[in-house]
Amino acid sequence: AIAGGEEPEIAMVAAGIPALQRVRLTAGAEISAPTVASAATGSVAGRVLNVAGVPVRDGQIRLSDAANPDRDRQLNLLPDGSFFIPNLPAGTYLADVTVADYPPASTQIQVRSGFVSSQVVRLSPGRANAAATGIGVLPDSSPFSDELAYRVQEAIAAAKVPVEGETTLLIGPLGPAPEFEPVLPALRNMQLIDRDERFTADLDRLKAAGNALGLRYILLARMEVSTDFNRAGNPWVNLALQYFVPSVPISLPNFTPNQLRSRGIITLVDLQDDEPGDRASYYEAFGRDDVGGSPMFDEAAAGLYRQQVQNMVPEFLRQWQEQSPFS
Repeated sequence: AIAGGEEPEIAMVAAGIPALQRVRLTAGAEISAPTVASAATGSVAGRVLNVAGVPVRDGQIRLSDAANPDRDRQLNLLPDGSFFIPNLPAGTYLADVTVADYPPASTQIQVRSGFVSSQVVRLSPGRANAAATGIGVLPDSSPFSDELAYRVQEAIAAAKVPVEGETTLLIGPLGPAPEFEPVLPALRNMQLIDRDERFTADLDRLKAAGNALGLRYILLARMEVSTDFNRAGNPWVNLALQYFVPSVPISLPNFTPNQLRSRGIITLVDLQDDEPGDRASYYEAFGRDDVGGSPMFDEAAAGLYRQQVQNMVPEFLRQWQEQSPFS
């Protein structure tokens, strides 16, 4: 930042030295080393994040010094959740952060003369946005889950299921949706459901991300596939042939040895009502193909699995039309 005056100055921070330095610029002179002006005050810079690590957009921060009330400062957070408070006398301050729909947060900040103190304030889980109606569809990393998420989002968006809000594909064929990309790092390594099919504490991270995007529901899409090759015929048929024609050893092979099986799972997360420890609600659909010939290459099998995904979507819609979970 350039400061006005008889001689222009630039404020800079040297690598490895968390001190704000003011360097005077003299016309025609080369800058070989900064001339640091003495400073009796310090500054505070930082950012306010929610539980998912996403910067909050609106809020206030207030610095107070109980021994010197005249030092109190208050300002609004910037749109990226950051704040910068300069010219603070050295000392210990209490920082109180208030953000709508979040519990108040407090932390201590130590200000040193001539230094910039950095502080990251993390908020506790906030209240769900009661006005949110959006639905986000999120695939996991297993094969063909992105195809399932895409097909389900497309079907819901086509009004084949009555919903109030818009439906967003959070991660699609081209990558994360622009609005979802900033919150994606906070959801990595998330274990949302335990072995008892109950939500874990990581649900709070998903809620924070959903609240930031104005979502009421998140649909988690997962595909499980298995490919088997078995030429052995039906044992009951071959046993019957041996019984009726015992003198002739006849054994019929399996004429469709390629066995492709799949299971589609949609887990519904209600960001307003679900809590850690609650049992997760999920919906299932199944696919199968039996194909003759030699063992199939992965490319050929992938085409059949994608077709199975398309065939699953009407089954999911049927379940949601019979009893809508989006209420």
